[in-house]
Amino acid sequence: MCEFFNNFSTNGDVEDKITVVRKRGVRRISLRVDAAGQIILTLPWFVTTARGLAFAAGKAEWIEAVRTRIRAAAKQQQQEAAAAGYDSLDSYVEVLRARAKRQLPARLAELAGRYGFQPSQVRIKHNRSNWGSCSARGNINLNLNLVRVAPHLRDYVLLHELCHLRHANHGPAFHSLLESLCEDLCRRDYPHLAGNYARRMQEGALHLQWRRELKNVKFV
Repeated sequence: MCEFFNNFSTNGDVEDKITVVRKRGVRRISLRVDAAGQIILTLPWFVTTARGLAFAAGKAEWIEAVRTRIRAAAKQQQQEAAAAGYDSLDSYVEVLRARAKRQLPARLAELAGRYGFQPSQVRIKHNRSNWGSCSARGNINLNLNLVRVAPHLRDYVLLHELCHLRHANHGPAFHSLLESLCEDLCRRDYPHLAGNYARRMQEGALHLQWRRELKNVKFV
């Protein structure tokens, strides 16, 4: 169930729309701001709308800070598109999508064959919250932004999703498998980087390092 409210302001002079969502099983009030700047307020069934809106009003400074970051990211995306020679972000995204469709499934198939995985289908998505996903049916979704990152980080995401074909969670067995494949990948495909990551490989934490590096990359 969703409700929409217009009488909420984060800075005293701008009217904003809040989407109030009620879900069964939810026990706490939660608040988030999506990539478009929309405020999503999730309430348990037993919490009144008035109480939820009061909670959101108390988070006004946080909401405005998040929106400021979103606006800055959007400006950076437009600048990147312009620097790449495109007049709009949409046209830049479509070029990235076409490149991703050419490159990512082929590289995924190569790595799957090397390490003995058999994904069902591969789809290219324009996600804003994750680099990839793997369904219970073995279908893998890949973010088109992967064509913008360094090849070893792209391959890390591909291996991450392939490992989910054997381990559906992020437990110890999953991390052990992912680490072994990342180390093998580094030695075989990126030997020029192996020295830089020698300590991390000795610690069994190469995949954690690569995950941290990906966190610094912003989606377009």
